[in-house]
Amino acid sequence: MSRSLFIIGIILNFMFFIVSQPVVATSANSAPNFMPKNAATQEITLQNLTVSISPDSVTASPGDTINLRLKIDWEPKNWKGKANVTIVLSAAGFKKGFQLPEITLENPPIEKEFSFTLPVYLPPLTYEAKIIVEAEGIKSEDNIKLKINTNKIPGFEVLVGVIALIGGLMLKGRRT
Repeated sequence: MSRSLFIIGIILNFMFFIVSQPVVATSANSAPNFMPKNAATQEITLQNLTVSISPDSVTASPGDTINLRLKIDWEPKNWKGKANVTIVLSAAGFKKGFQLPEITLENPPIEKEFSFTLPVYLPPLTYEAKIIVEAEGIKSEDNIKLKINTNKIPGFEVLVGVIALIGGLMLKGRRT
């Protein structure tokens, strides 16, 4: 009798052990997951961002649309995210920034073409057009020369001539 109670006790202990184990549901065609617990929650941080623009220079008139090709690369290569793109025009004390459409960065390097319509009020000067790409607080920039012609500014030559004439008369008046 003691021997049968001993065997029943072993069987009950074994059954209790099996019942107390956690049940893990898996599909028939899934492989076991050997990733560490924190691997799925680890974020990839952008470390480096570079941009280059082509062409190097553009000649246009106020109101024209210019096309720029941006080549963007970054590290680490498996980082994905969004980037803001800004163009800043500056010349002779004039400086104005314009926001371009946001772009998605994945599978580097990427090439993206942007069209930008120049403001109609731009005076005919040679500008530095700086393109700034920013993602996760990291900025990269490149610039081109942007020459604005006078052929679409009606009466600009007359206006410059009148201003030059008035300036000349003012200088002559001071000398006499």
